[in-house]
Amino acid sequence: MSQLTCISFLSNAFIRYQIKELLGKGTFGQVVRCIRTGTNEEFAMKIIKNKPAFTNQALTEIKIYRKLKEESVHNEGYMVSLYDYFVFRNHICLLFEILHISLYDLLKLSNFSGFSLRFISRLAQQILEGMTCLERNKIIHCDLKPENILFQE
Repeated sequence: MSQLTCISFLSNAFIRYQIKELLGKGTFGQVVRCIRTGTNEEFAMKIIKNKPAFTNQALTEIKIYRKLKEESVHNEGYMVSLYDYFVFRNHICLLFEILHISLYDLLKLSNFSGFSLRFISRLAQQILEGMTCLERNKIIHCDLKPENILFQE
């Protein structure tokens, strides 16, 4: 697999990552599972296509995540954490915590038979808490869908 060496924007240090596998693709680019060489920490790396519109969107996304990190007392883990970001060969790369199955994939595993009322109630409460945090920060989530709701292990 590929190896990336970059300068972290947050720690201003040279860091090396090894890409392990492709997790997904989208209009923006792709997401890969990677490991930080030396520490073996795992991350989800979102690699943004090198196009002006996607670059601008990625910069906006970084600002949003940094603002939400300041709000972390109220975030309560309802949103993915951005750990770092850097530029590699003119692609903005964002490092996130590794999350697991999406709500869509969970529905697919259950043959779209649905979930218990207790599960739905807990899920709805957590989604609303996350949306409340966004509202407090005057942020609108423009792509809320089952594929973008991920569970921690």
